[in-house]
Amino acid sequence: MAMETVLTTLEEKIEQILESHRAAKAREREVTERIGELEAQVETDGGLTERVQELENQRDDLKARLEKVLELIDAALEGDSGPATGD
Repeated sequence: MAMETVLTTLEEKIEQILESHRAAKAREREVTERIGELEAQVETDGGLTERVQELENQRDDLKARLEKVLELIDAALEGDSGPATGD
């Protein structure tokens, strides 16, 4: 009878180990899937980073051009602000 108890206990332990192994494999699949999702997101975010850089460069170019236009307008206005002659 002692041998039967040992064998029953051994079977129970083996079943517990198998169940833990199944759970670990399922978790591994979930984690692997999540890693794939995150890698895809990183690739997408990389494209967004490049787009942001392009837009920032365009903004800087527009700023420089607008500053030049404003300088021209200021110069023209200063040239026109001489004494007014009334007719």
